[in-house]
Amino acid sequence: MIDTAQKTISVLIAEDSPTQRETLAMMLEEAGGFAVAGMAQDGVEAVAATERLRPDIVLMDCYMPRANGFEATAAIMERCPTPIVMVSSAHSQDEMSHAFDSLRNGALAFLAKPSFGDSAEETAGRDVLIQTLRLMSDVKVVGRRRIARKEPVPRNAGREVRLIAIAGSTGAPGVVAEILSGLGSRRIPPILIVQHMARGFVGGFARWLADHVKFPVHVAKQGMMPAVGEAYLAPDDRHLGLDPSGRIALSGAPAEEGFRPS
Repeated sequence: MIDTAQKTISVLIAEDSPTQRETLAMMLEEAGGFAVAGMAQDGVEAVAATERLRPDIVLMDCYMPRANGFEATAAIMERCPTPIVMVSSAHSQDEMSHAFDSLRNGALAFLAKPSFGDSAEETAGRDVLIQTLRLMSDVKVVGRRRIARKEPVPRNAGREVRLIAIAGSTGAPGVVAEILSGLGSRRIPPILIVQHMARGFVGGFARWLADHVKFPVHVAKQGMMPAVGEAYLAPDDRHLGLDPSGRIALSGAPAEEGFRPS
């Protein structure tokens, strides 16, 4: 007989605000299927608690005292690899850089910190976080260590490549950064990127990518002509494509499988 009972997901909450810690704990309790394994008020405590409690997943603020989310993620993935979901309430470039660096270090997702009002948008934000925690808690993560890649980048032996398209969902920003970094400064075709991301963070992601690669990265605008050696990110809530003239075409067409861009 198959046991259909839902697994209880143990969560470590790492957040420096006592009010936010309690509010997030209440959100998880109300959602059902979660158990708060413990709470940490800074990054150092988060690392120690993860090693001690071995939760199924860590819900972590990206900016905390003593060790920020980026530093705590690096330590956790080295000492006791555990799925990590990052949240942030600020859109400052400094805080977004910490968050995206955390993804590159092994965190699985980066979302806006939920609001707890009754509006449809606030309710949807909480639902997205809950769903992300459920999905990411089953991801098998491994210790992170950098491996120098000495093999040459494969070259296309067929027709000329005129455009590169990259699509990424949850957990992909760090991988996208690795791919683009590996291209170096050589002449490359225009790159179009669709990345599922919390509303309001695409601009920060573009600036973060530009800091890690050797070519410009833009948030795409209607009518732009993609240029050789540059990358373009789909903006919030718009599908990304090209019109018959080869210019960028943004679309508000219905979401595909729940996503726009898709």
